[in-house]
Amino acid sequence: MFNDRPKKPAFFCVPVSTDLDPIFDKYQQRFELANKYGTHVTLLFKPKGVNKMDLMARMGKEVVLTPLYILGRAAQGCTVVFSIDCPDLYREGTRPHVTIGTGAGYPPNVSNHIIQDWLSGNNEDVTYIETDMPPIKGVVSAAIYGKQGLAYVDQRDWVR
Repeated sequence: MFNDRPKKPAFFCVPVSTDLDPIFDKYQQRFELANKYGTHVTLLFKPKGVNKMDLMARMGKEVVLTPLYILGRAAQGCTVVFSIDCPDLYREGTRPHVTIGTGAGYPPNVSNHIIQDWLSGNNEDVTYIETDMPPIKGVVSAAIYGKQGLAYVDQRDWVR
């Protein structure tokens, strides 16, 4: 897979086991989405130190993501916000979420800004949408870049 050598993780995540393309399709025009994502919940970007070691020890653990709501901002992005059955896994600054899509010129982390604005009350241009999506199961994984591109691995042997 990676020349049989462990790789440094770019981030830890929970890849989603559900196809979120229908959500992108439903909201693409409404939020002017140009880029499709919808693949994972990032737990920790650029992991280091104790946080990295702790998440490495939890690789392979199954978790349940329960969709709470969808947030979107025109021309910027759309995201599904979750609760996670093991809340201490999430190490980023907002809420566990999957970026469904972004507007032209916006990176996936724009979802963090949309969520922060919603939570802070600075949300006059953020759209809140109820969702009846069922819970999603996933496995704590490391995202690793190799010759074949990005891969999600849930076995400790592939991470250094």
